Order: sequence, then structure tokens, then C-alpha cells
Amino acid sequence: MRLLRFLGWLFAISAVAVLGIWLVQDNSAETRLVLLGFPLGSLPLGIWLALAFLLGVLAAILVLSLIHISEPTRLGMIS
Repeated sequence: MRLLRFLGWLFAISAVAVLGIWLVQDNSAETRLVLLGFPLGSLPLGIWLALAFLLGVLAAILVLSLIHISEPTRLGMIS
């Protein structure tokens, strides 16, 4: 069972890495990004897209975990 779980994680990580490499190579045009008037530098568009996706995922995890923590348990409300 451990071997299957390990192989599943290995496959998932490999798939994400291949998709990330493909995204960066397919969108290799240098792009300057200015956020609220502050220049953030010049990176390939694929890297900016990957960073935006990663920040979005992290923000969603943070919000959902805060909602989950602040919600009272259903079993505690019954008694």
C-alpha cells in the first residue's frame, strides 16, 4: 500500500513538474510586471503565471483552513 501511495505522489509531482516546464517554455516572452506602481522586474510570462497560480492556491488554502478552524464542531453543538 505504501508503494502505491508513493508511486501516486511521484506521478502527481512529475505531472505538475512537466506541466510547469511546458508552461514556462511555451510562454517564454520577457514581461515586465508593475504591481501598484512598483516594478517587480522582468521575468518570462510563464514564470509570472506559475507564481500567480501558486499564490492563488496558497490564498485559497489559507482561507479554507481559517474557515475550517473557526467553524464550531457539529458534535459539540448537539450536546
